[in-house]
Amino acid sequence: MYAKEIMRTDVIRANSETSVYELINLMVEKNIAGITIVDSQNCVVGFVTENDLIYHKKLPVSPFLLFGYGNLELKQMPSSYREKLMEMRAKDLITSPVFSVTEDISLTKIAELMGEKRIKQLPVLRNSKLIGIIDRRDVLKEIFRLLL
Repeated sequence: MYAKEIMRTDVIRANSETSVYELINLMVEKNIAGITIVDSQNCVVGFVTENDLIYHKKLPVSPFLLFGYGNLELKQMPSSYREKLMEMRAKDLITSPVFSVTEDISLTKIAELMGEKRIKQLPVLRNSKLIGIIDRRDVLKEIFRLLL
């Protein structure tokens, strides 16, 4: 079993100029734990995760701690805080470099990499371009399917 067989191709992505406000909105709206940041050629330049938004020192206070993940009402934030989140960009919080895999890496290697590096999501690349994503749940589903 290989990455190309278990990856999802509906990757939610943004660019380094996307506002933190938009990133939070995307994560909540799409119920995802992270967003892949790409450049204009669709090459991965970084990743912004829930952890980045909860613990990053550049944020005055975590929006998830303020409003509770899943119940976030961005429009109810104090206007000064909302403005700060609209001014900040993905590039201000980005995790880089990003661990990634190619489409021909095995499920075993993916699971090992995720475990060793404590990674929740791995972008899948072809010729340095983003073509998919694999998260822990995808790996677990495939392992369970293989056990049946």
